[in-house]
Amino acid sequence: MCLVFIAFGYFFSLALEKNPIGIFGIITISGAIGGVVTSLDTDKYHELSIPLTGKILPSGFIGHSFIGVCGAFVGVGAAILFTPLELNVFINNIKDHSTIENSNILKTLIITIALGIIGGFSGLPIISKLSNHALKKIESKVNEHNQQLERQAETQKIQNHKLKNEQEKNKQQQQEILKQQQEIKEARDDLEYNRGMIHIANNDYKSALECFEKIEKSNAYINTPKFWINRAFAAKRTDNVSDAMSFIDKALKIAPNNIYALYNKLCYSCLLGKEDIELLKLYQKVKELNCDPDYTKIMEHIKNDKDLKKLKETDAYKRGQED
Repeated sequence: MCLVFIAFGYFFSLALEKNPIGIFGIITISGAIGGVVTSLDTDKYHELSIPLTGKILPSGFIGHSFIGVCGAFVGVGAAILFTPLELNVFINNIKDHSTIENSNILKTLIITIALGIIGGFSGLPIISKLSNHALKKIESKVNEHNQQLERQAETQKIQNHKLKNEQEKNKQQQQEILKQQQEIKEARDDLEYNRGMIHIANNDYKSALECFEKIEKSNAYINTPKFWINRAFAAKRTDNVSDAMSFIDKALKIAPNNIYALYNKLCYSCLLGKEDIELLKLYQKVKELNCDPDYTKIMEHIKNDKDLKKLKETDAYKRGQED
């Protein structure tokens, strides 16, 4: 590299018809000597990366010499810029007008080389610093954007929470409304049932059936044996024994051992002319419920009920009465 600078100075000086070594040779040799001295004073060395191979080559004292030459050019360039240094001291024929002109050209050239060297050594750090600064600004903007997104997410979370609370509140209100509507419906059903029972008490069985029909699908009564027993009673009193049997079967489906339902079915079976064996089975089932609190009352009804005439005519019933 020293030879490059010397050759460059040599040809430049030849062009100016000056000493072949010229100012470039002086700066190069001075810088190279300084680099050699530095290499003798330190155990550190520089490394060169060989392109396309990935290998590292230690530069040794040559690296220090090259850096010394570069430093020399930078130093002279700085001296030209910031001090009254004249290059005429390096050039012969100082009184020649062309020499002064050549001196100005050399100044410009040396300053250009110095700036190039400064750019070569400091360009990467400068670019890195500028890049880092740009990256920091970008990172700052990204962080600011992320913080804004986080704030928006937090705001959205709060709004979602409020919305969820509102939905839960509305759901509870709807449930409360449904509950109140159900209570109102049950109250109306109770009122209709009580009207039906009043009609039965007044022997208005047709009106009673109309009331019972209105609440036949009511949750409060559809699974209540007493409702179907009373409805069957009203149907029988209007001579609708088949309907009465259908209603009493629904009561027995809900409560198979309801003694009142079994007693009424026994009555309706007799009126419908069911087989004796079926009548006796029903009668026997009633008798098996002797632990029921209303057993004695039911047996008294069976004894006096005219609807059970067909049962009482059977030999098995008669034998039972004799026993």
